[in-house]
Amino acid sequence: MHGIRPATEKDLPAIIQLTRENRHLLERLEPTFWRASVNADDAHAAFMAFVVSSHDIITRVLDKDGPIAFSASSKHPAGRWFVDDVCLSGDADWSTDGQNLFNAIEERPAVMTAPHQDEARVRAAEQAGLALVSSFRSIRFDQNLPVELLQEQIEPRKPPPTLIAPPLHVFGPAMTSESISVIGDGMDGHVVLSPPVNVPPVYDVGGKVSVIDRVVADNRAYALKKALSYAAQREDVGVILIVAEGDAELMGIADEFGASHPVDVFTWPA
Repeated sequence: MHGIRPATEKDLPAIIQLTRENRHLLERLEPTFWRASVNADDAHAAFMAFVVSSHDIITRVLDKDGPIAFSASSKHPAGRWFVDDVCLSGDADWSTDGQNLFNAIEERPAVMTAPHQDEARVRAAEQAGLALVSSFRSIRFDQNLPVELLQEQIEPRKPPPTLIAPPLHVFGPAMTSESISVIGDGMDGHVVLSPPVNVPPVYDVGGKVSVIDRVVADNRAYALKKALSYAAQREDVGVILIVAEGDAELMGIADEFGASHPVDVFTWPA
């Protein structure tokens, strides 16, 4: 059988191999951000068995005398579908097989992350009509930052009456009004910071990592520095900064802070 079809438990060995190869690719592209845990292979195999057997997750394979591509769509609490574990075999082609897989995704609204440095995958997503909406910029405190953080003790402030909506990303469940910390810049600006996020057990990020998805200030570089200082003081090892596509100012600030660019976020057209 050739073409896109639902995954079955018979496909599980091939799916585990596909996702293992994809995980190894990610680690080669960004060794710190995608660093594998000691038991990554076993943990990922167990998770894939759960994914394929779940009635709440829609799984697909592209079959060419056996699965050569895989995706899994699950619904977030806010109602948006997250398309995850998208991967192709080494002899598949993103420009054809990848686009076929992207075009088979019917769930809406749907969002997907893609490794920024995997140019063929990013190009295939764009050619399939997906829109690039934001990106992850990774700032690590256990590496030499080109910007010195503040030594003064930082405390969160009371959130403003109204918070602007963040760029679209996949950490929504971690960014509830009850869980976030709002760091003021001493004027009218603020930064929104998540609590430490849950990292899948297949990865070893070396400690606690949090997410910043809004930097609202006249001096955004200083506001971001203050929020990063707070995160470092509470012993996070790093922060994922969400940058909206087209926000050239924040992209430039992220570069000044030595951020890497591991992930792009795409959405399917409505």
